[in-house]
Amino acid sequence: MNRNQCVQGLILSVKPVGEDNRLATIVSPEKGVFTALVYGGRKGKLRSSVTPYHSGKLWLYCDEVKKSIKISDFDVTEYRTGIRENLYKSCGAALCAELVIKTQSGIDNDKTWYLAKGYLDGLHLASEMECKLGTLRFLWRFLDLLGLQADTEFCGFCGNPLISNSGTSPSNMILWYSTTDNTFLCNDCIHSGDISSFIKIHHQGLHYLHSINTASPAEVRRLILNPETVQELHELLFYLISRFAETRLKALEAGIGIL
Repeated sequence: MNRNQCVQGLILSVKPVGEDNRLATIVSPEKGVFTALVYGGRKGKLRSSVTPYHSGKLWLYCDEVKKSIKISDFDVTEYRTGIRENLYKSCGAALCAELVIKTQSGIDNDKTWYLAKGYLDGLHLASEMECKLGTLRFLWRFLDLLGLQADTEFCGFCGNPLISNSGTSPSNMILWYSTTDNTFLCNDCIHSGDISSFIKIHHQGLHYLHSINTASPAEVRRLILNPETVQELHELLFYLISRFAETRLKALEAGIGIL
């Protein structure tokens, strides 16, 4: 068996191992999420290149007997230095990396690779305000990756359409998300009871989520949201990702008041 491999890789995290080595966690379309050692990481030429959020072509040496992988070389094609220059972007990137690592890239390595790579590209290139909307889109797409997106088109109880074909329903129309059933509901299907099990979302917000799935990325980026809708989507999506990740997300805790 050939022990040498060449794969595309995105560095998610790096931590020291012993005095001179480091352990990198990587996501790759070929291998999913895996760890690899960088020997002599403190002084070697790989120290500056094997850095969180860099991506490119990785050369690996795989030892099946020892069940270990070593990075032999790394040709970086995307450095994304803009992420480290902004606190919000740094927190967003940390959340992205933690989600990919803790969910083990869902069930689709290719989609995980492109989703994480695209989000980090946006963090590197876009303004902070654009990044905040980009984070909402990333979280919604990540829920789809996990197979946990709620249907945005039809009411989960009565089956009536929630989104008009033209998307012209009044932006102030109130809809609801059921935390117990993971479904969106029309206003007519909300019954008296424990209101805490429902999260309010206006039509504009649900239409935005629907557009993320059905429109091109460029078309979605051109959509304009009012501040109330942005806040509603923020509360809903951060609630959902915290709930469905089924683990403590340290990046969210560290990013309180920033993300």
